Amino acid sequence: MRKRSRRGSAVLAGMVVFVAGLAVAPSALGAVTFAPAVSYGTSQGETSVAAGDFNGDGRSDLAVAGLFSSALTVLPATGNGGFGSPQVYPLGFGQAAVAVGDFNGDGKPDLVTANPGADNVSVLLNDGNSGLGPAKSYTTGSSPDSVVVADMNGDGAPDVATANSAAGSVSILFNDGTGQFGRTTGCGVGSGFDSSPRSLAVGDFNGDGKPDLVTANSGSSNVSILLNGGPGNYCGGSDFAAGLSPSSVGAGDFNGDGKQDLVVADSVIHGGFIMLGDGSGNFTQSTTFAAGFSPTSLAVSDFNGDGRPDVVTTDTSLTGVYVSVGDGSGGLAFVGGFPAGAIPRSVAVGDFNGDGRQDIATGDSAGVVSVLLNAGDLPPLGLSPGAVDFGDQPAGTASPARSVTVTNIWIAPLNLSSATISGPDSDLFIKTSDGCSGASVGVGDSCSIHVRFLPAASGGAHATLTISSDSPSSPASVSLAGNGTAPAAGSPGPTGPQGPPGPSGAPGAPGAAGPAGTAGATGAAGPAGPKGATGPQGPPGPAGQVICRNTVAAKLGCDALFPPGTWKAIGTAADARVTISRNDRVDARGTGIVSGRGKHVRLRMHLIQLHRLNPGRYVLTVTIGSGRAARVIHQAIQIR
Repeated sequence: MRKRSRRGSAVLAGMVVFVAGLAVAPSALGAVTFAPAVSYGTSQGETSVAAGDFNGDGRSDLAVAGLFSSALTVLPATGNGGFGSPQVYPLGFGQAAVAVGDFNGDGKPDLVTANPGADNVSVLLNDGNSGLGPAKSYTTGSSPDSVVVADMNGDGAPDVATANSAAGSVSILFNDGTGQFGRTTGCGVGSGFDSSPRSLAVGDFNGDGKPDLVTANSGSSNVSILLNGGPGNYCGGSDFAAGLSPSSVGAGDFNGDGKQDLVVADSVIHGGFIMLGDGSGNFTQSTTFAAGFSPTSLAVSDFNGDGRPDVVTTDTSLTGVYVSVGDGSGGLAFVGGFPAGAIPRSVAVGDFNGDGRQDIATGDSAGVVSVLLNAGDLPPLGLSPGAVDFGDQPAGTASPARSVTVTNIWIAPLNLSSATISGPDSDLFIKTSDGCSGASVGVGDSCSIHVRFLPAASGGAHATLTISSDSPSSPASVSLAGNGTAPAAGSPGPTGPQGPPGPSGAPGAPGAAGPAGTAGATGAAGPAGPKGATGPQGPPGPAGQVICRNTVAAKLGCDALFPPGTWKAIGTAADARVTISRNDRVDARGTGIVSGRGKHVRLRMHLIQLHRLNPGRYVLTVTIGSGRAARVIHQAIQIR
């Protein structure tokens, strides 16, 4: 006699509904994403998929059953996440589900299909030669839509159970250990004949170490718990209210209390929910989660490797799968929706490329299998290079611009909000162009940012270029580094030639001979020779370099740096008047502050631009003070 109870609400208030396409709304929990789906045709329709190593090469292959097909297809894995040519095995017409188990104990996976049109299951044993043997059929209840494998009577051999939608029952077929199935038990579920159980899952719901069963009954809006009474006695379970039309059910410990819980997808209320178990076979409805507009199938796995159960559901309305990760406290956080086939109806999980991460495979209504490889916590933005080192750069001079390429490697377009430079020396690294801030970047597309280094003095400098976006791993950053060195001095001009010496003066006349008398007067000195011509002046040292940036309107903020010995200034003058001119035309005027003593001179200016300052040589005129005390300095400069 079935015990019936109605726990939980019949309708999920506040259920999230997704109707506008596959949205990406990343979770703050452990990140996980999936590469774009790769599809494989099987010439079947309404496909169901299961994963197993059927040819013994250590790789997970895919078994594909079709509701409108008379054959079972196996897609062998190639080892890199791809699949080879399909292998076809004849069956009766129409398979709704497929499951994997080692039915004859030879260590090789066998297959079983649920055949609703024939009211039976077909068992295909592995032939041990990379293939499957002929199918053998066993009778079930009317219209088996789902099939699971577990050792239900504790004899060490896996048995088979089906959910029979037309009969409103569960059939259990017991294995004799050789892959032959004899005794069968049938149990009613839900509200009887009209309960329409569509999905079946296995779990230990009362903690006795024996596999129990749960069905999702779309016709009676509930789930049925069939506890294992041993050996293999399942009849006389309990029902629990579950949404409006539960289409799929799975089991896992979602709140970390060591007791099995349920996860249910509902195609009528457009979502899913968790039902927490108390460890004795009773369940209460808990939190909801995004499962798509019309979810038909789900699988429980650990996609992000944090040890907590996660869930993937198929969405036949939005042509893809929804992935949600467990938070460890009974909730599921939506990671994203990923396109997969035309109308995906079933889902399987396996490591298809051998990287240790769980991948996803779906079967759709057109007979196409789509495989989505787990990309782990792949960052949505690819930055190249990840660090920029400008090396040595003479102080007061600007380096060539270096490019940083930003690529969208996420599974959906991203909006880049800003690209900023910050850090202790951020004023020494200047963006010369920015094609990323405010840009919307499509999948696989890129944008670029150009940066140059302008050291003010000798010594190392460091900063960070940060790119912000609406990606789940925003922001992303690139480290910037450079080293300022002493500027090279200009070479001196050549020395002019020395002028010739002037002629000697004529000697005075000798005195007359005779007795000593007064000495004769000394002759006057001859005229001095003409002065030698001054040699030509050497070329001036290097021009100062001016870096200007627009501030507001036509105002400019400029810095001028001058190497040692090329410009003299004493103290600081806040009232300096500044002009920049070329060919006797004043192109900009304003005020400035002069700083520096002895070695380096820095002039920081705020100018109003009168004419366009094109790159080239100009004359910088600085007037310090006023009246007779005014000091006027002219300096050739180079604007780049």
